Amino acid sequence: MLQSAGRLAEAELTYRQALPLYEKLVADYPREPWYHHELAYANWLLGSLLRNTGRAQEGEKPCRQAVANEEKLMADFPSNADYRSRLSTFLGELAETLLQQEKHAEAAKVAEKMADALREDANAAQTGAAVLARCVPLAEKDAGLSETQRKAAAKQYADRAAELTQEAERRSSKEPAAAKQKPKP
Repeated sequence: MLQSAGRLAEAELTYRQALPLYEKLVADYPREPWYHHELAYANWLLGSLLRNTGRAQEGEKPCRQAVANEEKLMADFPSNADYRSRLSTFLGELAETLLQQEKHAEAAKVAEKMADALREDANAAQTGAAVLARCVPLAEKDAGLSETQRKAAAKQYADRAAELTQEAERRSSKEPAAAKQKPKP
C-alpha cells in the first residue's frame, strides 16, 4: 500500500523491518509453510522496490532470497500451484533485476527456470522467451566477451527464445478455452 501510494522510503523501511520478523517465524516454526512463503514475498517486495528505484544491484540479493525460499516450498510441497505461480513471479523479478544490470548470462538461466516453473503454462514459456530476447542485445555489446563469443551468445539466446515461443504456442493449444480467456489482473 505504501509503495503504490508513492511512499517509497516508508515502504522500503517496512519491508526491511518485516524481514527479520519473518525470519524469526521461519526459525521458530520451520514446518509452517505460510511463514516461508511470506518471507519470500517480503523479499520479493523489497527487491522489486529497489530495482524500480534504480538500485537493481542492491535488489538482486532479496530477489534471489525470494526465489530460494519459494524453491524450497516447491520442493516440500510440489503439488501446490500457488507456490509454483509465485515462484514464476519471483523469477520474473529476478530476471528483470539481472537484465537491468546487463547480466545476460544469469538472466538467461533464470528465463529457463521461468519456463520450467509452470511447465504447461503458455505465459511462462512466452515470458522466458521475452527475457531471452532481451539478452540478445546485451550479449552483442558485452565488452567482456570476444566478438566470436558475443555472436555465439546472442545466437544462442535468439534461438532459445524462438524455441520457447514455439513451446508457448504448443502449450496454448493444449489449454482449455476457459484458461485462455482469463482476465489479466
